[in-house]
Amino acid sequence: MLISLCRAIHKGIPLQMDKILKNLFQHSVISQWRNLVQNVCKSAEYLKGNLSSCYDEFKMESELQMDNENVLHFFTWSHLIINVLTASLDEFKPDDEEEDEEEADNSIWTVLDSRIDWICDILYDFELARCFWENFKTVQFAFKLKEYNDKDSSKCSEMVKILSDHDKNDLRKTLRCKSYSNSWIWCKTIYNFHVNLSSEEPTKVYDDLVKDATINDKLLVLHATQVFAEHLNFDYVAHTFDDVSRMIVLRSLSRSQEIDVQIAEVMSKLEIFRTDNLSRFNCESFKIDWQSYQIILEAARLFNELVKHHFDSLSRRYIDLIVISLAEWLPRLVQFCKTEKVQPMIIAVTNLHQSIIEKINDLKTNNTKIVFTKEWDDLFAEGIQNDSVKLWLALAGSFKDLEKSIELTNLPLMYCFASMANSFDYQLIFKKSEEKPPRWSRVLKESRSLLTSSLTTLQLAAYKALMSLIPGLVEIDSIAVDTNTPNKHGLIFEQFKEICLSMQDIINTMLIGLKLGEDSCHVQPFTDSYNYTLAYLLIWDVLLTLCEKATTELKYQYADWLRQEDILKNLFNNLFRMMPTEILHYSESKKLFHLDWFSARACLDVKDVCTSTKLEHMVCWVYFLTLSQLPALVRQWWSGTETRIAQIVERITSAYVSPLLCNQELADISRHEKKFKNMTIRVMPTVREIVAIYTVDEAQMELVITLPTNYPLAGPEVHCNRQIGGTSHKQWLMQFKKCVLHQNGRIWDGLSLWNNNLDKKFDGVEECYICFSVLHPGTYQLPKLSCQTCKKKFHSACLYKWFSTSNKSSCPICRNLF
Repeated sequence: MLISLCRAIHKGIPLQMDKILKNLFQHSVISQWRNLVQNVCKSAEYLKGNLSSCYDEFKMESELQMDNENVLHFFTWSHLIINVLTASLDEFKPDDEEEDEEEADNSIWTVLDSRIDWICDILYDFELARCFWENFKTVQFAFKLKEYNDKDSSKCSEMVKILSDHDKNDLRKTLRCKSYSNSWIWCKTIYNFHVNLSSEEPTKVYDDLVKDATINDKLLVLHATQVFAEHLNFDYVAHTFDDVSRMIVLRSLSRSQEIDVQIAEVMSKLEIFRTDNLSRFNCESFKIDWQSYQIILEAARLFNELVKHHFDSLSRRYIDLIVISLAEWLPRLVQFCKTEKVQPMIIAVTNLHQSIIEKINDLKTNNTKIVFTKEWDDLFAEGIQNDSVKLWLALAGSFKDLEKSIELTNLPLMYCFASMANSFDYQLIFKKSEEKPPRWSRVLKESRSLLTSSLTTLQLAAYKALMSLIPGLVEIDSIAVDTNTPNKHGLIFEQFKEICLSMQDIINTMLIGLKLGEDSCHVQPFTDSYNYTLAYLLIWDVLLTLCEKATTELKYQYADWLRQEDILKNLFNNLFRMMPTEILHYSESKKLFHLDWFSARACLDVKDVCTSTKLEHMVCWVYFLTLSQLPALVRQWWSGTETRIAQIVERITSAYVSPLLCNQELADISRHEKKFKNMTIRVMPTVREIVAIYTVDEAQMELVITLPTNYPLAGPEVHCNRQIGGTSHKQWLMQFKKCVLHQNGRIWDGLSLWNNNLDKKFDGVEECYICFSVLHPGTYQLPKLSCQTCKKKFHSACLYKWFSTSNKSSCPICRNLF
């Protein structure tokens, strides 16, 4: 309709067209929307350090409320404008008609008197859209914005292509003028126009832009340098007006080679500034003037880039300055983290911490700079880690309080918060201290709480923190199990029980109308259902990863807990109601869709777009992980389902999971086959067969294990082809089968048990007189408890079960009081 209106105006009153379109498209509310979006984008660029604000204090200024709807309105309106202005003035034109050169410039914008201003605004709005997409991919309308960007990109390219040389020169001058007046996103607009759309040489464009700059244009020079940095080196940068601009330029060009002189010059001045302003540099208070704060902020950002790109060439003096500054800044950030002014410093220091951790790990791997890494471990690691955890906890509490009123400008800090767990060292977090409750317990509590947040970013932040704690949590449970001293709150699984059951009830209700094995629930993002489903799957991923990292004995305890709580049946039923339709309705004649979803975790990037596809990927991964870690419990559920459902489960498992698990089992055995003194192993992948031969002197016992095509729904077939005289091979076969079929053990666990039992048998170790095994099939412990009367030995677990079931405390053999 608008396009038809433009055509009618052009036919009737062409001289008034520009004025009418301005009244139509440039309403005051549009300017307010643009101002809002511009400030949001500038804020994100400033917080992340892409564009600096080192001279004037950055403040959000908008007449409108920070509302997602207003942002979407603006981008929709901008998209509408570009579609209208690039439409043809010809009313009827077949789609397949080829345009000649004369017709190519017959678009509506070409007849406007102020077309250069129109194009300038279109290019700027397009750059705002692209900038917003790069910084806020997790907002609800991100997909729509990406769709607009893709369509508008080609239209902008066509507009620039048909510009006359005269108009193109006028556009260059206008963009240059705008950049000098406003800088910020206008510098990015200039880059897009000259480099991306016009394919001009970036260094020449940069030189033309800044060559006439004066001291009054220093912000323009800095922003231009930051935008064009990937194409520049120090030969192109002639303008550095002050110390803070030198830091920013050095940071922007830190990927350049042979800049040791520039690094030494800037670092020396920072040392002097720190010496003269120690309390300010250490951020003892953030009530300091803006330019001093910017020097400290830019120092943190510069340190991060130097650690990443020039660590090996830094002198020990400068490395010490960087590490000591980090150690001083972190506790101050904990103290002032709720102050809005501090947000960019939190992001900069977090990035610096993560870069240092990555560099330390590289140095330890390569066994270089040993003195420095030892000094880091002895003097800095624990204190910096403690402060980092305190900052994480403070931000977690802050975001939890603000959850219902989070604004767009809070997202960059939230993304940073989610990344903090990347630098968590579980050994330091779980190190004994006087703190009550311990640090790990507080992180665990906050993470559990954030898992059910209405914001996906906070849910993933909690998940990442929990995954970083898993080795320490497993260690705590292992010690409790090994020493028979239960923790106050039981196994770690107990601490997830309430949240797991709560999410399970919600998911059960959500999926109640779906027919198992036939209907598939496609959960839409940015809904309560999406957040609940994500929380449910994340919880199970954490629990199953605990099983994966657990010792054999602890895994036995975890599986027993799950069996007693009887929550796995609901998990399996729900997984098969949420599995993608292409997988659910797979048949042998069809192509295997999404096979990779069963072999690797979904990439859960906190800065990425939320999609239904990610949830479906997680569903497949959780099912694979459950089969991998708890095959006996899955087998138990499968064998109890109705025939129709059992067939669907078997079909999907045989096609998607069984080949992966069979290969995993065979590869695991191949890696360990030379670890035994008396046993040799042959693996035959093509027939999924393992042959284990145990040799004593010249006698041999041979065990043949064959994995079925639907493994692990069906257990392995086990045969003893040869046996050693005087031994009961049936007993060893039963133990092997019990381990693999009923105790979630892998084939390798069963072979280890079989081998170790035989070793102990021939070494003369006495069997337990309850289970008649040398090694307990669940705990893998030797019989240690003996009767004072008959001297027979028993496993502690067997004896405990005997006392519990018989309600007596007498010896099973001689019946005397034990």
